[in-house]
Amino acid sequence: MPRHVLGLSAFFHDSAACLLRDGEIVLAVEEERLSRVKHDHAYPDRAIAACLDAAGIAAADVDAVVFYEKTLPKLERQLDTWLRGFPRSYTSFVRSMSRWLDGRLDLARWIARRSGFRREILFSEHHLSHAAFAFFSSPFDEASVIVADGVGEWATTSVWSAGPGGLVADREIRFPDSLGLFYSMITAHLGFRVNEDEYKVMGLAAYGRDSFRDAMAAILPFEDDGAFRLSRAFVDPAGRERLSRPAIDRLIGPARVPGGPIEDRHRDLARSAQVRLEEALLRVEATLPAGMPLCAAGGVALNGAANARLARRRPLFVPFAPGDSGAAIGAAQVGWHLAGIGGDRPARARVTPFLGPSFDRAACAEAARAAGLEARPLVELGGDAHVADALVAGAIVGFFDGRMEFGPRALGARSILADPRRAEMRDVVNARIKHREPFRPFAPAILEERVADWFEEARPVPFMQEILPVRADRRADLAAVVHVDGTGRLQTVSAADLPRLHALLLLFEARTGVPVLLNTSFNVAGEPIVCTPEDACRCFVAADLDALVLGELWIRKRPG
Repeated sequence: MPRHVLGLSAFFHDSAACLLRDGEIVLAVEEERLSRVKHDHAYPDRAIAACLDAAGIAAADVDAVVFYEKTLPKLERQLDTWLRGFPRSYTSFVRSMSRWLDGRLDLARWIARRSGFRREILFSEHHLSHAAFAFFSSPFDEASVIVADGVGEWATTSVWSAGPGGLVADREIRFPDSLGLFYSMITAHLGFRVNEDEYKVMGLAAYGRDSFRDAMAAILPFEDDGAFRLSRAFVDPAGRERLSRPAIDRLIGPARVPGGPIEDRHRDLARSAQVRLEEALLRVEATLPAGMPLCAAGGVALNGAANARLARRRPLFVPFAPGDSGAAIGAAQVGWHLAGIGGDRPARARVTPFLGPSFDRAACAEAARAAGLEARPLVELGGDAHVADALVAGAIVGFFDGRMEFGPRALGARSILADPRRAEMRDVVNARIKHREPFRPFAPAILEERVADWFEEARPVPFMQEILPVRADRRADLAAVVHVDGTGRLQTVSAADLPRLHALLLLFEARTGVPVLLNTSFNVAGEPIVCTPEDACRCFVAADLDALVLGELWIRKRPG
């Protein structure tokens, strides 16, 4: 009989569920894609139901459920923080304790009662879940693993040794000394949302100078052994933004009002914080065994600029969802590999991020009909050659194909595509389609076999996990996707992993000489990436796209 392990993450941000059958992923999906609440942190009822439905089983058939962290050590850390911060922490204490007192103090019983699971309910550790996902999804037989985020139970940065025998924790840095907390503090100071907008700081950093280097060194001092700490003069772990506001205002100036103008000082703050983060990670990396490949996970591993610097020093693997949603996959892998559920049947997860729901032609056609949209079979128009022609002519196209991606990046299953050669396309997509800040860059999706011709560093980057320099002689041809500093957060596209997008890139290259398309997520600001054909049709209309590829169907608002 097949064995099923369900991994869950929930209650902080980006809740998700992942179901393994005999060690292979049946389905993995974030709750936000189904609830349509961005960064949904609720218990993932919908994601669990989708996983069970995909496997054709009931909750009672699941052999083990593995939650991605240990709840009581986390509560211990929160209580310690609240007590140290009282009375400032009173509001946070009341808000958080109301969640714990709804029955989740005994989370195993709470989950069993809510979802109907009848067998084992286990608890991983937060950083172990991250490390397991990174290593068991990687191509390496042995590796070092760095996990860096805001905080798990107590750990904020941890280093692991991984190999055939599993994962061994080597050392950790504990709360409140945290790279994720450091970067979030600067995110808040710059008027952006914590745990949502850190990537905006990374994008803004390219416009600034490292003029706050001394201030960043005061906030995040380094230790001789590669460790770091957050200066207690500037951090308030019990505060809403984790900032000691008067002290940090004196050091780096007043905070930017959310939505207010972005000044040179803000650009420089972003740049200096980015440099300090990169330096901290490189110091940790320098303590690892020479020549050992590296896996990286945790929210900090979403920082593509830092990842690129790590990848120049040793082979690097960053999974497609290194944050908390991916920890649901890691929790399932902990149950399978490390808790003995898999017995003598070792397995490695498929590296593909295309783990979500898919929809057939009939479902796509019905969604278009219900939305009042006229859909034509692409085959009648010449297939994807027609899509390539539309892109060359300047159309901005929603692209909905196959199984949905897992993780924060749209990788060609739920994407918006456009011509990267047109300099104005960046502003058009930011303003008209995405309704977001003009400084935000877009990703170049490039044929994997052409990357050396267009980027200064030639290596596969399939999940947009690195930001690399575009060759100077190619930047004019990629005006819409080259950032102000001459870089791009690229996605290398292989025929094996993404045959349809790869074929479309070949068609676009045949027409233009450019093997690249602008790729951004199929959503508008404030909404999750689309999941269903109905989501795609709604977003097509709301985002004012020119055309929509809905599986094998072609939809335009205007004739053509």
